[in-house]
Amino acid sequence: MPRIPIRAYLLGSVLAFGLAWGLRPLSVSAQASGASSARIDSLLAAAEQGNADAQFQYAGMHVEGAEGMPVDYQIAIEWYSRAAEQDHVASILRLSTMLLAPDPAGAIRLVVRAAELGEAEAQWRAGQVYAGRIFIPGSGVDPDLGVALRWFELAAAQEHHPSEEALADLYTATDARSRYADGAELYRLAAVGGHSAWAVLRLGMLHAVGEGVEESDAAAREWFSNLGSGYELDPEFFSNAELDVLSGLQAYYGLDFLGGDASPDPALATESFNRALEAEPDELGSPFIHTSFERTSERMLRKLLN
Repeated sequence: MPRIPIRAYLLGSVLAFGLAWGLRPLSVSAQASGASSARIDSLLAAAEQGNADAQFQYAGMHVEGAEGMPVDYQIAIEWYSRAAEQDHVASILRLSTMLLAPDPAGAIRLVVRAAELGEAEAQWRAGQVYAGRIFIPGSGVDPDLGVALRWFELAAAQEHHPSEEALADLYTATDARSRYADGAELYRLAAVGGHSAWAVLRLGMLHAVGEGVEESDAAAREWFSNLGSGYELDPEFFSNAELDVLSGLQAYYGLDFLGGDASPDPALATESFNRALEAEPDELGSPFIHTSFERTSERMLRKLLN
């Protein structure tokens, strides 16, 4: 399933960390069968003997109410904590999610601990927080781009596709062009390996204006043509100014990746790019989440005027 762009990351990352925010224990559960009861007894015995995998599984049963077990988050936290003490990475991450609401600072410390143990998913989560791509109230974390880059780079080295994408976003978020080529390659990896619609979009944008890759309308069109046919963009995750940029690209290339007329329309493209550049800052201080949208609008207008 294609990944969705940066705005969705803000939501998706919070959900990944914070499913426990809305969870409440259930008071009743179905009765376990005899076979299930015997398996549960065996699993509990192994957990009590210190088996971290068993502790992780037993805790999960109390989160999900599996096999007739009562949903009880306190019991789950206790067993995840025991496994986490043995550096059981999956338990550390589950525990960080469950502690996010009552102890956000402790939850982030657990994420960093799992990241230090080499877990790519944890490195991505830590990078998201330190990059300021998500905000966890009460975490005590101040944005630190250097720390974020280190975590993303470590995770990307493990072919963690969301980290490849995040790292590419950071490499291409400034006017300094020195890392654009690296960013383009990371987007390619995220697009091909991670089936990322956002990475496909960004590769089309990079080729359209020659950032880190050869400027080529043919290559841009090839990447953009994948959108709407296996790589789906959701307009709800873009600001109005960003949608104007996308509408301009759609009109320029005569493609239909957001819906609408699929015929080339230079006048509409010019109007859309101009409207994007005239947009007022929003509550985040900018009409664009990623600075590349503004740069792309400016350079596409120059192409249209030549």
